[in-house]
Amino acid sequence: MVTQANIPLPNLISTTTTAKKPEARYAQQKIDEKNDLHSTRKRQLKDKFGQDNWTYKKYKNSHPYLSGPPLLTAISNSIMHSGSDIQKAHFVTIWSALCNATSDHLQCTDWEIIPTT
Repeated sequence: MVTQANIPLPNLISTTTTAKKPEARYAQQKIDEKNDLHSTRKRQLKDKFGQDNWTYKKYKNSHPYLSGPPLLTAISNSIMHSGSDIQKAHFVTIWSALCNATSDHLQCTDWEIIPTT
């Protein structure tokens, strides 16, 4: 289909990583703050009662270390991976999906990709 649409095949996957949105960074910051708070409290209980005391053990077991999703996971900003950029070759996939979704009512030849420039 790439040759039928006359669209060159792009490099869809980059080798560099891109950071996720600021919301993910903010969420990770909140998780780190909670972990710091729990670590401080665990240290206080351990210093006061000792590591064999049931109060320390109960707090330690009920407050495990929290971890969020990694901040750097996207290897491409392409919508075909985990990004939001639509490249020219993606329209072939979108066109194919349109053909399949409307196959009961329209032929694939009824759909056409028209460049903006």
